[in-house]
Amino acid sequence: MISHVFFVLSIVGAAVALYTPVGHHHTSLQGRDDSISTTNLLASCGDRGALDPSIPFADSCTLINIQNNPDSRLIAVLGDPQFNCGGGSDGITVQLGGPSTLSLSSSFTESTNVNLGGLGIGGGLADSLPLFVTIQQTMSYTLEPGRQAVLLAAVLHHSETGNVQANYGTRVFGHFVWITGGTLTRLIPTTDAMFFIHETACGTDATDFGNNS
Repeated sequence: MISHVFFVLSIVGAAVALYTPVGHHHTSLQGRDDSISTTNLLASCGDRGALDPSIPFADSCTLINIQNNPDSRLIAVLGDPQFNCGGGSDGITVQLGGPSTLSLSSSFTESTNVNLGGLGIGGGLADSLPLFVTIQQTMSYTLEPGRQAVLLAAVLHHSETGNVQANYGTRVFGHFVWITGGTLTRLIPTTDAMFFIHETACGTDATDFGNNS
């Protein structure tokens, strides 16, 4: 006798579960009172500190149902600010810039105490792009008395949003696969950078991008 395998969806507030019972000849949609929490699902992708000890680590975690978002440029500070704030009357030449290492950053639609930056979630751009990049630039610059400056980089980031699917080696609340109801958004830095000098008055925050003193 040929047995048939059907995917059965369990929909709960926090996540959707997939499992494959053998010998059932229908597909059903059923609600569950017991399910993995969003925190435990995400934490099982790599955050032991936030994971309930009764929940195993997932064998793999993948971003699915991916939507690509518009690219954006985020500001990174290169090196330390330089100052001509000692009360002198002459301009001075300073060296601005240095290296800055940028990494993938993530946010989730639901509140959670999971360290999203430490999770191992594959799929999408994370499979084809480096998760860390180093931006480096230096330049000489003349600061007049009472002025300070810092070198900034507007770094191009790709962005994508999707649900997180966790696959387990043993059943968790009756299922091998759980999918978040909420979505994860990732920003992935590139080496495409535009550099500019941000000069302001002494006594103000040199790295405050809104500071136009």
